[in-house]
Amino acid sequence: MAESISNQTNDSYFYGWNLFYNSIVGKVNKKGDVLIALAHFVLTKNFDFRCLGNGDKMSFSNEEVGSETLPNDWNQDETKYALRYLVHNKLYVLLGVISEESLIINLVVAQSKVVSNIMLEPNTVVNDIKLININELIPTATFICNRYEKELIDPVFKPPNKNTTSQQTNETPTSTNNSQPNNSQINTTDRRSIQPVHNPPILRNVGSRYPFNPLGVGRGDLDPLARGGPGSIMPLPFRPVQGPRFDPVNPVVPDVRPFPPNPNTNPNQNPNPDLFVPPGSNNNPNPDLFPPPGSNNNRRPDNFPPPDYYM
Repeated sequence: MAESISNQTNDSYFYGWNLFYNSIVGKVNKKGDVLIALAHFVLTKNFDFRCLGNGDKMSFSNEEVGSETLPNDWNQDETKYALRYLVHNKLYVLLGVISEESLIINLVVAQSKVVSNIMLEPNTVVNDIKLININELIPTATFICNRYEKELIDPVFKPPNKNTTSQQTNETPTSTNNSQPNNSQINTTDRRSIQPVHNPPILRNVGSRYPFNPLGVGRGDLDPLARGGPGSIMPLPFRPVQGPRFDPVNPVVPDVRPFPPNPNTNPNQNPNPDLFVPPGSNNNPNPDLFPPPGSNNNRRPDNFPPPDYYM
């Protein structure tokens, strides 16, 4: 993987330039040749391109072998350049055209025909072509190489990340073998998003062993099979109401009658509140338990009408 100039020192980035330029300086005859040679140096040294030779042919064979050196007669044309490169089994073609005072360089992807380009002025950026040192030959060499990477290489070539490739290779068998996610792979956010089912609150009456459900109020009056026996609204024929029914919420019914119970009745027997008869009613099902008006059987003085009361 290539490393940009910003991540390298100037000497390390251009390491090997002197040896490379010494091998071609005898064939360099114009300033445009220096810029093409610099582009070749950046591609081969920092991006692992290998030169297959001259030409603009958009295909290659397995017999072709790439090289880090420039081929013979790479600058034989006075105004045009064409060099073929191979990297990661993909073919690239470097094209250059000199137009008046400018040099236009293109890098073409042979398979997709994607093209990048950059324009330079050789007479402005290059000094004496016989100089070997890169800083003397091209004083702005670092700037020119940065432009090569951003404008010429990056648009058409993405170097693979070796660390990412090796990591994916190591993780592939694990993901293949474990087709079913385990508990550690379940997202904790999904667990928190699962809301529990809320049941009606169960309350417990103080002093009673039976739980109290507010949604079950009145069930004993409507459900003949409810706990505590059938209600008084519609008693079953085979199971008539006999005596007071059992209250599961409050087994001991408080004394809410308008007058004290008859002392002759069983004190352990709790009356059914549904059988209460208001005072003065002619329909009294239990005269012993509820004495009729006018009798003096355990009547409270407060229940007598006032002397001057008229209906």
